[in-house]
Amino acid sequence: MFPITNLPNPALKRVLHHLTLKDKKNLRLVSLWFAEIVLYIDPSTRRWKILIDCDNYTTIHNILRCTREKNNVRLRLNLSFHGSMTKTEESKTFTKHLLTDWREDIVAIEIRITGNEDYLCQTKSTFTNLEQLSLKVQQTWDTESGEQATEIKRALIENHSKTLKKLEVHNLYKVEVERPLSKLNNLQLQNCDLVSVNNVLRRCGDALQGLEMFQCFGEKLDEDHNLKNLQHLLIESCDTLCSALIQRVSEQIVTLKIRSTDVYLYKARFPVLEFLWVENVSTEVAASLIGRCYRTIKYLFVRGIYASPETALKLPNLKDLIVDGRGPWCLELIKKNAASLEFLAILYPGRNLESITCNFSNLKVLLLPDCDKMECMADLKSRCPEGVELVVNRIRAGQMVKRRATNHYPYYRIAEDLIKRGYF
Repeated sequence: MFPITNLPNPALKRVLHHLTLKDKKNLRLVSLWFAEIVLYIDPSTRRWKILIDCDNYTTIHNILRCTREKNNVRLRLNLSFHGSMTKTEESKTFTKHLLTDWREDIVAIEIRITGNEDYLCQTKSTFTNLEQLSLKVQQTWDTESGEQATEIKRALIENHSKTLKKLEVHNLYKVEVERPLSKLNNLQLQNCDLVSVNNVLRRCGDALQGLEMFQCFGEKLDEDHNLKNLQHLLIESCDTLCSALIQRVSEQIVTLKIRSTDVYLYKARFPVLEFLWVENVSTEVAASLIGRCYRTIKYLFVRGIYASPETALKLPNLKDLIVDGRGPWCLELIKKNAASLEFLAILYPGRNLESITCNFSNLKVLLLPDCDKMECMADLKSRCPEGVELVVNRIRAGQMVKRRATNHYPYYRIAEDLIKRGYF
């Protein structure tokens, strides 16, 4: 048997090409030689996602220092700083030095801005390869630290405008970004006023495909933004001012989430919509949304809708349904679409399961998180094809939802959002 350690680097690289990332990481644990050679040969193992908190930052520092000393390679660091990293002077100093020393290796940062991070505005703190920037919420706007935090956020966005592909910002208030964000692909805005929202959107270019707005407020969203390539729109707890935005992009989006926001659809049509998330909106809005995309919808999440059962529609191309099991309308939705469903998750399953007497001829996965109705589960499973996977464990159900969303849904962020909400 020819030992793998004797292979030349080009041949070893070919072998690594056939391994999953998990296998490559495990291979690095075999020995120090494998740890170094895999890192050197395979670029995919150089992207490290690191959560840094007040308990582990010293260990993180030592690992990165040793890696730099032993390997002459450029890493791709995705750094997430826990809120505890702003509590002590020592942790603040570490954060400053880490961001400065590794600025050419950092491709993603998630950090809480409190107003004391002036060093991030300096030239030596510019990250030449930064692609993702997440600036988390700080306490208030009307304090001096809040104003400083807002200025730091503006400077960070502008200093990396040429490289940013994904931007998430909390608490922007009357911020004016002057430089174009030509490569920005995904924009997430939370608790921002529309002056700032309009300004940031005005700087986006043709690359923008995903827009998420949560608790954004103001008088008017401008209509002259370049949104011609927008495909994914997620709106939550916003004013009805988003109605005009939905109307404008309705014919091009493939993903739409409306949560806790009533909108006026007017003449909006959704000819290419594949994924729809409707939650905690009026029955009129829910019925109107589903009715306007019933021919194209493949994946549907519905919760907090209590309409009359007779208004539930048959959706000819529906494959996935994640639904609240407590309302008669949702149960009727299950029955009318049982024949086409491949993936069904019923949240809060209970006695109402007894009313589901239809057959599921194509169902592959049935999720009933925390269900304890053994007879109902047995009856439902008997109505499914042989080999259907029935899951009642909430954690396991969440894992399957995440995998399904990651592999099939048109927008990658939906998987993360479903789990974050705590439904699984």
